[in-house]
Amino acid sequence: MSFYTGCNAHKTPHILILCLEVIRAMGFTYEVVGGPTACCGVFQFLSGDGETSGRAGLSTLRQIDEIGAREKLSWCPSCQSQFDEIIIPNHEKMTGDSDFALTPFFIFLESTSIN
Repeated sequence: MSFYTGCNAHKTPHILILCLEVIRAMGFTYEVVGGPTACCGVFQFLSGDGETSGRAGLSTLRQIDEIGAREKLSWCPSCQSQFDEIIIPNHEKMTGDSDFALTPFFIFLESTSIN
């Protein structure tokens, strides 16, 4: 699986480390995408710079997709909203590819939990 941290994970690394420990304890392997070079573009979008926002978000989508993982998780709620509402729909319009999906970490936990 791929695990997208967003660009600000360095501000709360203890949360990120706990998430990765949970994934590992569940028996999954992962590759991490994130940091300043993997921005979703939400800050640029909110300040009115749609062009830079699009470039950043689409570049990050490609980084996540290039891992080739079937399951793609996100940790940051702001990034998840930006991908769901802006980046993924525009990617679909530009490429016709509607296969990309990003699952919030908490939804992944809920869907894989043992009852």
